[in-house]
Amino acid sequence: MDEKFLNLKENILNNIYILKINYNNLVENGMMDPNSNLYNKIDYLIDELDAADTFEALSEIINTGKNIESQLESFFILKGQSTISLTWPII
Repeated sequence: MDEKFLNLKENILNNIYILKINYNNLVENGMMDPNSNLYNKIDYLIDELDAADTFEALSEIINTGKNIESQLESFFILKGQSTISLTWPII
């Protein structure tokens, strides 16, 4: 794999880890996640990223990550908190 692809994967992985940290903070502050659905989606993204070998796959992972980020942001807003939006790579 070329260096650009590997750098993109690394940037995406960093964002996914931030999503996981934000998720854990929100759960500690009362966010409900029945059956850990959102947590499982975040873990699934890590697995998908590890297996990704095309730019199209990375693009799908980014879109899912943005969706999860939006869901977490909604809960932050309900709690009167705000976060800095993640910078997702453009593919």
